[in-house]
Amino acid sequence: MPKSKRGGVPGRPLLWEALKHEMRHDLLAFLAADSRWRAEQQTRPLAVEGHFGMPLAGSWPAVTLRLPPGETVQFCGRIDRIDVDATGSRAVVIDYKTGAYDRYRVLQHDPLGGGRFLQLPIYALAARAALPQLQSVEAQLWFVTRRGGLRRQAVALEGVADRLHDVLGRIASGIRQGLFPARPLDCKACPFDRLCPATRQVLWEKKAQDPVLAPYLSLFGLAEAEETPTCSP
Repeated sequence: MPKSKRGGVPGRPLLWEALKHEMRHDLLAFLAADSRWRAEQQTRPLAVEGHFGMPLAGSWPAVTLRLPPGETVQFCGRIDRIDVDATGSRAVVIDYKTGAYDRYRVLQHDPLGGGRFLQLPIYALAARAALPQLQSVEAQLWFVTRRGGLRRQAVALEGVADRLHDVLGRIASGIRQGLFPARPLDCKACPFDRLCPATRQVLWEKKAQDPVLAPYLSLFGLAEAEETPTCSP
């Protein structure tokens, strides 16, 4: 028996057996869906866990963006997977998600999710910089469990570059000013839910009236109109 299992790391045996069954079911469903999708798209994986901007052998360059007023920000990370078509000129950047889809629904209307979901556009920039032969780059989230319905959510990248610079500029400006507002959202999924005051929504509504937060609030745009906070009262 593995040491981790003897030590009780996986949890109670009965629950662990149920979890193993669920994971095996999800894995088989994922493999079948992946085979179908690659056959339809005529693609193949080019890179898995592709590093960029990291001090590792073979890492791609960091994504470097210049923001007003002349600041430079760099991003590093790992891309779950990049697929390319038979010509090698079209790539699909894929990020796996094991949770539910609901909190990402806003991406149907705003590819940056009000400044909360910048991951895929940055991954796409990393792929473009590292693979100059690419003529087009697509990006998508793939919810790889039954909980997520094995759903794929494409994220529009066309025309998003200017908005990305604008959003990052606003975020950087807020950091320089020391603005870190605690906005109650997705609270039910937060592991620190019980540590927050019960009046957090009321406190947030009061803080949101402060003109200092206007640039932060302006990030949301469509995202603010399309989503409803899920925090508990």
